[in-house]
Formats: sequence, structure tokens, C-alpha cells
Amino acid sequence: MWRLPFHSECIKILCHYLDISMSQLNNTSFLEVLKALDDGSEHGTFLDIDYGDITSVMCEWTRNGSEDYFIFNPVNVAGLTELYQNPPRCDSSITHEKKMVSVKGDPFRKFSQEIISLIMSELDVPTTFKMRQSSPVFSNTGLGVTFWKSHIVSGMPWLWDFPASTLVQVEGVDWEQLYRTLYRGSKYNAANGVLFNGLCNRRRIWEQMCPIFAVPYLENESRRRLNVPETTQNQAHDEANSKVINRP
Repeated sequence: MWRLPFHSECIKILCHYLDISMSQLNNTSFLEVLKALDDGSEHGTFLDIDYGDITSVMCEWTRNGSEDYFIFNPVNVAGLTELYQNPPRCDSSITHEKKMVSVKGDPFRKFSQEIISLIMSELDVPTTFKMRQSSPVFSNTGLGVTFWKSHIVSGMPWLWDFPASTLVQVEGVDWEQLYRTLYRGSKYNAANGVLFNGLCNRRRIWEQMCPIFAVPYLENESRRRLNVPETTQNQAHDEANSKVINRP
């Protein structure tokens, strides 16, 4: 008997990645994807794929009835709710005096502060810091609450359960520290401080695993919608890749 080599929690993450509900997942298309990736073993308990950056602490599973569950659940992440309920707060006793640097020779000095802020709002955090290292104008521009708040949502799409509307009502949240806690706490090799093992697992699945399944799944769905045979699937392939590339 062929056993579905895909855990229920991983299916939930894939549906979030595809931006569909569990009920909208076409089981026929999804099963075709899994069959195509089968490792050829008798019971099909593994797929012939790279499972990503799995560390030694992420390699253990526990048995519960007829299903396997990852010890570090990637959906109901231990410690995440507690962080949201008690986010880091700004310390009003600490003041940081911004040291301004000369903008002489910086071509960006011709732009207004509004334009600079608009440019920064479109950059991810790593690119923003590179710009701040190379441009005095960008270096002199402070990174406020809006910047860090928006990048939690746009820069970490695997945090679909982030309670933004609730946290904005909490007074004194240190949004920069919250961003750093969530970003570093979701990646083993970037860990510094609090580490959420379940969130590391979720991020691994989102960034490294979901694209493997999303592209062929969307190809199958596009081919069905276009009603074309498998041998003429260029349009379906391009459409599927476009959707995955444009993931937030």
C-alpha cells in the first residue's frame, strides 16, 4: 500500500504558500505531484527530493495513532503565541542620539526625504542595510516603527498568523527588536538569542520545500484549466513559475 509521504501540517503550510484554503487544494493534482516525486520504495514513505537545511535536532519524529508528527510542530509553534502576547517593549530610559554624516558627493542628496523613505519602503531589510552602508543619505534616514512593522509582514510571509492588527494597539512595542527576534528565531544559522524550533521548521518548509511542490501543482491546475495535453504544457509551466516567483 502506497503511503502518502506528506504530513498534514506540511499540507497546511503549502496551502498558505499557494494562498488557498485546505478545501481548495485539488487532491488529484497534488497526488500526481507526490507520485512523480516518489523515491520508488515499496511503501513510498519518502520523496526523491532535497529536504533542505535539516539540522540534527530537526530529524526526529513522534508517532501519534496513524499519523506522524514532527516534534517541532511548524504550524502551532511553541513560544510564538507567548511572544505575541508579550512583545519586547521600548526602554524609555535609553536614548539613542543619531550621528549624522556628511552627504557631500552622495547623488541621493538630490532627492527629498519623502522620496528616500519611499525607496526604503520598497527594499528588503538586507538591501536597506547595504544602502545605508554605501549612501550617507540613506544612513542619515532613521528606520522607524513603520519600516520594521511593514517588513515583518512583507519580509517574512511564513508568519501568516502574525497578529498585526492586535499588536499595533499595544503601547511601546519595540518593533525593531520584534523583527530581529522573529527573523533570527526562525533560522538556525542566524540564531542569536531566542530560537523557535517550530518556526525554523516552518521557514525551512516555506522557503525550501514549498516551491518544489507548488510549481508542478500549479502546472497541473493550469493544464486542467486550459484543457491541454501534458505534451503541450509550456503555457502552464510559465504560468506556474510566474506564480511561485511572485510569492511575497
